[in-house]
Amino acid sequence: VQDPGEMTYEDYEGALLYAIHNSKCMIVVADDDIDPRLTSLYARYFKAAEHVKEGKMRSLGFVSIGNNKQIQLPNDSYSTNVFDIDNKDSYCRFICESNMITYGGGSSIFADLTKEAKPKEEEVEEETEDFNLFTDDTNDGAPVFEGAICKFGSYPQRRVLDQGILSIFEAEGKPTMSSPNGWEIMFRTRTGNPYTWYKDKVIGDKKYRAVYFMKFREVFTSRISDIAPSVQRTSNYPPMRIYVFSYDSIVWNVVQEHSASVTILSSVGLESREFHNVWDEGVEWADSSLRQWMNNELYNTAFSPEEQKYVYTIDGSDDHLSIVSSEFLGRSSKSMTKMFDSFNISGSDYLRCVGGYCDRTVSSFWVKSEVEEFGTAAAVQPHNVGNVIFQCVDTTTVSVLPLIKVKKGSKSV
Repeated sequence: VQDPGEMTYEDYEGALLYAIHNSKCMIVVADDDIDPRLTSLYARYFKAAEHVKEGKMRSLGFVSIGNNKQIQLPNDSYSTNVFDIDNKDSYCRFICESNMITYGGGSSIFADLTKEAKPKEEEVEEETEDFNLFTDDTNDGAPVFEGAICKFGSYPQRRVLDQGILSIFEAEGKPTMSSPNGWEIMFRTRTGNPYTWYKDKVIGDKKYRAVYFMKFREVFTSRISDIAPSVQRTSNYPPMRIYVFSYDSIVWNVVQEHSASVTILSSVGLESREFHNVWDEGVEWADSSLRQWMNNELYNTAFSPEEQKYVYTIDGSDDHLSIVSSEFLGRSSKSMTKMFDSFNISGSDYLRCVGGYCDRTVSSFWVKSEVEEFGTAAAVQPHNVGNVIFQCVDTTTVSVLPLIKVKKGSKSV
């Protein structure tokens, strides 16, 4: 990041944090005021990443302009991945080792690194562009299949930084507890007071959702917690600001094929919601507030009336949207874990903004289980779906990974 110019400190810091989360191993900062900003940002990233499964955490390094100081981490250790701008050999070696590329030595490695990395970057960009279209290119709402991947429905996912779009929402004013000002309530406190709102709007040929919250997301819906809310803070979404996200096509993974239908699972944690909004009871999926929300608000938001014509109910129930069962995941723990590793269940910008715990992938997602303990519900981690973990039913940071059954014979490309 060079010459922030008229950027506010928060925008500058946000740009650096976004770059950290989306870089493979290295972020280069050219700024005279490098140390305090890097110290803060590295500490934030470290706290978010220390919970990631061992071996999955990406290595990050910094090129220091004019000092070569170490950066202290929250666990009282120091980062050794801070290189002097002229120390090209160590810099290149670190990049190569972090990306599992054989280091050949010398500055010529830059050309080799670019050559190996470029095809992968182009492939990701093409896939992202292809699956983030809001318009229905099938003309009738049918799911679009590309091998084992499906594009169907849309939901807020990517953060929008276009000032023109932001200014439209900002000009309409923010909501308050006494006057919603056209905003819809998303979350309330335990005493019933609203503190998070959203507003949907179509601008041009795109649909957007704005989010505004007065304080960080509660850790639990119905109980006082001794844990300080940190997910939105770590993801650099401070309160009292309007954030805007684009409705993008939902990308699904094919889980099961049937004679007349296909069961698909979202590849993105679409929301962070509690399993049930009351803690002091044992609740099953059929009676959960999550089931009610998914089959009403989520279903009607993510799918147009034309798209809903292609949706079956699941397993003889009245559910159009569901979640996977722990029994299904446990049938073959090893093969299921391998399958979910290939799915790469990601976390969206929107998920982070509304309080979902994730880095590049979601930390955990809700599953149905017949063995719930009192006041808890089952959840699993994407990298270990055979191991059920129990969360308090009113935990707000667990991701929602929808499961849906659609008609076979829908458009393929």
